[in-house]
Amino acid sequence: PVIYKDQAYKKNIFPEEMRSKGFLELEIWHWDGVPTEFLGSFRLDLVKTRYGQPVERAICGNATKTKKVANSNEDDAEREKEDTGDDTIGIDPALSKYHTTYLYEGKREKIAGSSLSTMATPTISFECYFLPDFKPDFKFPEQDDKEIASAAAFAPAYQRWNDIFREFN
Repeated sequence: PVIYKDQAYKKNIFPEEMRSKGFLELEIWHWDGVPTEFLGSFRLDLVKTRYGQPVERAICGNATKTKKVANSNEDDAEREKEDTGDDTIGIDPALSKYHTTYLYEGKREKIAGSSLSTMATPTISFECYFLPDFKPDFKFPEQDDKEIASAAAFAPAYQRWNDIFREFN
């Protein structure tokens, strides 16, 4: 889109927009019917993805190429003549395109917030990356641990709303 080519947007607005997204919050649940149990959560500051290892990744990898299944009514020569190997399985081939991206590997990150008692500290391992990745000149803003920027921006409006409609609160 044109907005990504606008230098003023890239320099001033886009970093603030990314900061307003807040942390990536991973929640871990145990669900085997009823009841479900919250096992904990982990908050990742996405600026950490900028310090990962460069890797090649695709959304679907090689999932878009298929081979035709043998039909008992066709002979081998006829089937091989028609089979180009380019049949898709309903996935756009563009999703198989590999991109260079930075891979953040969260290894045995401590999770918190569970009400279940355990002997060991619960952990989670995961991978995180963006596809396609940001341009190399993009400086990902570090998150404020205190408050998400959008919450701070809307706080005065929420306060005015609460003051006006106090009797309904």
